[in-house]
Amino acid sequence: MATIPQLEYVVQQLRAKLPPEYELVSLPIQYGVKLLLIQAEKRAGGSLYFSKKKRCFSFVPHANGDKDISQILMDHINAMIGLRTNEIYSPANSVIRSPLPIDHGYSCWMGTDEAGKGDLFGPLVIAGFICDRTILAELYGLGIRDSKELSRQQIEKCAMILKKKYRGRNFIVTIHPVKYNKLYPNFANRGGINGILGWGHATAINHLSRKKFPLQAVIIDRFSEKDRLRQTLRIASTIKLDLRVRAESDPAVAAAAILARHNYNLARERMQETLGFIPHAGCGVEALNDLQQLFTTAPQSLSHFVKIHFAPVRRLILY
Repeated sequence: MATIPQLEYVVQQLRAKLPPEYELVSLPIQYGVKLLLIQAEKRAGGSLYFSKKKRCFSFVPHANGDKDISQILMDHINAMIGLRTNEIYSPANSVIRSPLPIDHGYSCWMGTDEAGKGDLFGPLVIAGFICDRTILAELYGLGIRDSKELSRQQIEKCAMILKKKYRGRNFIVTIHPVKYNKLYPNFANRGGINGILGWGHATAINHLSRKKFPLQAVIIDRFSEKDRLRQTLRIASTIKLDLRVRAESDPAVAAAAILARHNYNLARERMQETLGFIPHAGCGVEALNDLQQLFTTAPQSLSHFVKIHFAPVRRLILY
């Protein structure tokens, strides 16, 4: 029966945190793992489950175990997955956010993602991250998941650790507005912004593929045709290009997305040194107000801060 990485991580952490006089035995079962905690002649157990669909844990204790040992096991599981005491008995109520699922058979793979694509101000940032199963538990422990579920502070914390601890596994391409606006005309008939994205992703992939990792695949959020992207890559044909919708559900892509978002945030915040304010992300009303302010005070510097081909910028220039 196939093991579930999220449950492997919990069992690993339980063994590390339990006092040495306790022995934890685990046995894979359908959708979960059966746990048995032993201390001398005393023992108690339960079944821990993980739902891939709901991305949550639930725990059902066995009724015939030692009450004290059972309580110790439940307390440690509570600390691991965050269930409150009155929820741990009810699988229907256990809605704690889990680590990211792995739904492929790769043992070593790269993920890439970008930030700034739909943002009026700031650069386009593409990051890559190499993951393998030896670091999955560490990534889960850091709280790596879809960056849209993380706060600004959580993204910063995770990104700083990823950059420092996994320096050889990541690479970031930052295309600042000046360079972006020079590149865009060359890609106007080759996919536009998706063409630039392809170039940026290929740059990150080509750089990281030279590292000494046994890469089997590159997982990318679907933004381009596979054939077009493959033409710009200099990687072995044996490395699979895995283009997906909602690719951030994969931990390698999630790590890349966190790195890209963090660098985008830093670049936008640095604009305050010149502009006197931090422009808003996105392309909504607040960002449009920032654009109007910049156009009123320094129209000649638009290309240093914004993506010129965006419709709101073109309208300002034309009128």
